[in-house]
Amino acid sequence: MSMPSEPCDIYQYRATLLEWHQEHVGQTQHIYWAKDSSTLLQTMTEDVLRYANLLSHRYATAIDAAELSVIQRYFTSGAQRGKTWNHEDIQQLLRTLLHEKQELLVQYGRYQSVLGVWYDLMEWLNELLPGQNHVMISLEDSLPNFVHRLFSKYFARDTVYRRNQSPQDLAWLGKLALLHLGDVWWEQPDGLHFFSQMVEEHNRLFSFY
Repeated sequence: MSMPSEPCDIYQYRATLLEWHQEHVGQTQHIYWAKDSSTLLQTMTEDVLRYANLLSHRYATAIDAAELSVIQRYFTSGAQRGKTWNHEDIQQLLRTLLHEKQELLVQYGRYQSVLGVWYDLMEWLNELLPGQNHVMISLEDSLPNFVHRLFSKYFARDTVYRRNQSPQDLAWLGKLALLHLGDVWWEQPDGLHFFSQMVEEHNRLFSFY
């Protein structure tokens, strides 16, 4: 992502932490950030759909055996309720709801969350999955608030020690701590550039493990 050449409204910039976990396969944690909510959702949409699709197909039997009429009544019009839904219908609805949210953010998205009805559906889908399988947005906020919340998440005792710490992990945690403790770090000449590099390092470290 290119850095702004002029002073910017940092609170219009937003970031999310997306987490995917599939038992016996692996997991990932990926940070996305952008200059506004609309661009942020556009950046992350295909990954949300891809990870949801992986889980939907892997656990299609469990999803199709669930009482999907509850979801169907919540999200669709009366004309569509006669059909019996399956996991593929949920995936198509997720794509549609993401598209609708994108259109809303383009028009009214200043300082707005990227979450919405599409994420209600995503949470519903997570509840249908067995075990510790999920696709979730564990953090979403303006950039300054996101850094503080990310620090709190990764420095929690049950989080920071949950995987073997490599020298790269520790170095990255140190950079996160610097931003967390820094006063208006985004006003420094290289503030956003430092954040961008930290995100790239994070996404390499947590890409798949």
